[in-house]
Amino acid sequence: MTGTVAIVPTFNRRLPLEKTIDSLLAQKGSTLPAIMVVDNGSSDDTAAYLNELSVRQLESQIIIVTLLENTGSAGGFAEGLKEASKRGFDSFWFVDNDAVALPNTFAKLLDARKTVLADDDGVGDFVIGSMMVDPNEGCLTWLFTGIDQSRSPYLITSPVQVSGPTEVEGLTYSGLFFSAGVVSAVGYPLVELFTWGDDAEYCMRIRRAGFKIYLIPESRLQHKRQPMSIHSFLGRWKIIAYPDVDPARFYYHIRNSIFIFKKNLPLTASIKAITGLLLQAIYTATSHPKPAALLWNTLCGAAHGFTGRLGKRGALR
Repeated sequence: MTGTVAIVPTFNRRLPLEKTIDSLLAQKGSTLPAIMVVDNGSSDDTAAYLNELSVRQLESQIIIVTLLENTGSAGGFAEGLKEASKRGFDSFWFVDNDAVALPNTFAKLLDARKTVLADDDGVGDFVIGSMMVDPNEGCLTWLFTGIDQSRSPYLITSPVQVSGPTEVEGLTYSGLFFSAGVVSAVGYPLVELFTWGDDAEYCMRIRRAGFKIYLIPESRLQHKRQPMSIHSFLGRWKIIAYPDVDPARFYYHIRNSIFIFKKNLPLTASIKAITGLLLQAIYTATSHPKPAALLWNTLCGAAHGFTGRLGKRGALR
């Protein structure tokens, strides 16, 4: 089967998942050929909802993939991508299970794909993605320059800052739209990362394989922004703190970031990036309700990142 499939991994997110699926089914101007939901071993009533969804008469084909345990965002997207590739789909749209597409989100991506392919002399492979917008605050949530060692991360706060296909260093999984040829060249997400940073690692491999990545600001996904604060260190570095982050999840952020920096950046750039990461942990701990737990997970994550100890660790809420 050719065409595009939206891939939506989920884990114990029954209510937001339903909103996500409803928004994908409500796309105007271009119906999604298929929607694949990867159930990451949910223990709530997700399975019942998916069973009900699979028997409904819908314009989009509904495909359910059930995993026995939670494999994180990396595992969920990887398994979905493998299954979609086996079924012959030629393009893939990653969507988080708590993101809501606007009615024209997918149509805007298709329009942009034509523009990008025309600019690239008709080459058939592409990597583009939607912009993330916070539905409550009205601000744009996307942070996307933290991988390049020459620049600090920054937050797009207004849509007028960018327009049309805009080349970027990376995108989050949610909203990423790409062709099967990219998968053939790059492979699948690194399952061992489990969560947080796995999208950055995948985008780095995509760029290293010679593909350009474009943000499409006219195509938008609503996604509530994780609370954050931005601090200036010595007037030079922008440090982003997460005051209410789950310490267990922060472990993956620290571990995976160090692993990615060590593997992909030159030594000097890696040292700079890791220093900024540890400063982030300190700033986060100063305003966190559980600073001791956060710092302990930071130390464990750092140790495992330096030694390359990957895989799932502990239970995520």
